[in-house]
Amino acid sequence: MKCLNEILDYYGNKETLKSQATQIWINHMLINLMGNLEKDNPKNYLKVRNCLILLVNLFFNIEHPDHYHSIGIPIQKISNKERKEVIEILKSEFNHCN
Repeated sequence: MKCLNEILDYYGNKETLKSQATQIWINHMLINLMGNLEKDNPKNYLKVRNCLILLVNLFFNIEHPDHYHSIGIPIQKISNKERKEVIEILKSEFNHCN
């Protein structure tokens, strides 16, 4: 799905995610996603929902995003190389689901 790849690409290519440019990009992405809900296509609902879940989990500082939050390594503690590998794996998985 295009929006999942776009979110992952943006997340993987930015040095800082707390910039004004990132906030503008997030707002633009939210507006686009909400526009897709207006197309009266039931498939759009699931795609938009999945994109929103990914966007919120990557870009918003949520203390406990899900019941697996205490498992694994925090994203801040992995190297850039590992981060890029995780993003590529996620892209691959998302593309196989659609």
